[in-house]
Amino acid sequence: MNVNLEANFKEFSKHLRDFQRVHLPSIYRNVLTGIAYEAQRELKRNLPSQIHMPTPYTTKGIQVEKAEKDTLESKVGFVSKAFGKPPRGASVLPAEYMSLLNTGGIRLPKKKMIAVPVLKNYKPNKFGNIKRDDISKFLGNDKKYFSNSSGIWKRMGPKGRKKIAMMIAWEPKTKYSKTYEFGQVIKKKTRSVMKKEFAKHFKGVLQKKGAWTPFTTM
Repeated sequence: MNVNLEANFKEFSKHLRDFQRVHLPSIYRNVLTGIAYEAQRELKRNLPSQIHMPTPYTTKGIQVEKAEKDTLESKVGFVSKAFGKPPRGASVLPAEYMSLLNTGGIRLPKKKMIAVPVLKNYKPNKFGNIKRDDISKFLGNDKKYFSNSSGIWKRMGPKGRKKIAMMIAWEPKTKYSKTYEFGQVIKKKTRSVMKKEFAKHFKGVLQKKGAWTPFTTM
């Protein structure tokens, strides 16, 4: 899940002198990249206000793809198979579940079932997720736990014979409600920083090329 940041810069360029116009591709590239990084910072800042206690994995999954002079397109969003740099060994990428929070929908398992904590019997980590390696620990302790087609159960009472309690449920799918406004955050931030980023990079590129003077105007 990502957004491409493109722009029609004709209004900016039609009044510029020919000498300045030579440098516009560099300016546009830097502007689009600058906006993408501003949007990335805003997405990270805004995330906790829309998602309860987002994990560091999710926050770090907000990435940027810089613009190039030949494409003049930058990207910002959550890492996926086609965008960004996924962490090594990651099984579920941020874009997969964040896109469902953005649009609502059904998540299907990659294998047979989705593991879902049964909160009345199992305490997840502070982010509401199953703790790392807990499933392996449960399945490796067959004196205290057992698994069947519905989930992982804990044997309770003396010698675990009198009572059982489900800890982890195996679900064929999970439903997501639309709770995350991704596009609105990007649009609002882009509108607020567009002119500032253009002015900054316009001056910066021309200074680097030796084309900026105190009398240069936009």
